[in-house]
Amino acid sequence: MNKIEIIFFLFLVIIFVSVHSLFLLFMMEPPERKMLLFGAPLHDPEFVSRYLREGDIVGVAMGRGKQYVENMLSQVPPENRMIIAASFQDLDSFLQNLSIDISYIGYDLERWPYTSRWEQENPVDAVRIMGEIAHSHGLRLVVAPSRYFNERFGEEIAKYADIYILQAKYYQAFLSLDEYNQTLRNLIGNLRAANPNLIIFLDLSTSPKGRKTTAEEMWKHVEVLEDVIDGMWVTYSPLCGEEFRRFLQILRG
Repeated sequence: MNKIEIIFFLFLVIIFVSVHSLFLLFMMEPPERKMLLFGAPLHDPEFVSRYLREGDIVGVAMGRGKQYVENMLSQVPPENRMIIAASFQDLDSFLQNLSIDISYIGYDLERWPYTSRWEQENPVDAVRIMGEIAHSHGLRLVVAPSRYFNERFGEEIAKYADIYILQAKYYQAFLSLDEYNQTLRNLIGNLRAANPNLIIFLDLSTSPKGRKTTAEEMWKHVEVLEDVIDGMWVTYSPLCGEEFRRFLQILRG
């Protein structure tokens, strides 16, 4: 081959490789996004029901009363229903008088008047007792401790839980995305080490600590942790319903 032929041959090789690479690029399927579970307080049953799948959880506070709880939860499938309690006091009798089927008990363990002082001072024992009540009724225990309990007792609490809702609203509101990512990864790693079978939901809000945010900003806080969580819990009020609906549409594509 003379010099011109060699150059022409190399040119054809380059063209072939480029076209082949472009073909492969277009033929490759985009990476499949992880299908995260979803959870939220139940304010809008009609809208939420369109998106519910197996493993999703929607909850109503026991404190709203039996009639309200049953009316709201009856509008969603039994496998998605959760009653949220801030204390184990009166929970057993409440469950015995319930006329609908549910699947989960949520324990909203916080430093507030709705959780008894004994439970706040003995959070690990309180979660253990709550788990015994839930399991005696054939239900799964979902714990949602506040940041104070997460950072001090999270690993011990995790041992008695089936599902852990990791309240992350403080970190969402006040940390940079990098700080948030590192802090939550450490917490999640500790929880999984304590209970490898634990299902972990990340709890974000449409208005974390009173700071309004957008569905797109919330999604950024999900994406950075998508590989280490199983689901998303969204804390919101009916006043933030529109942003919640937009976020749910992003989450479920």
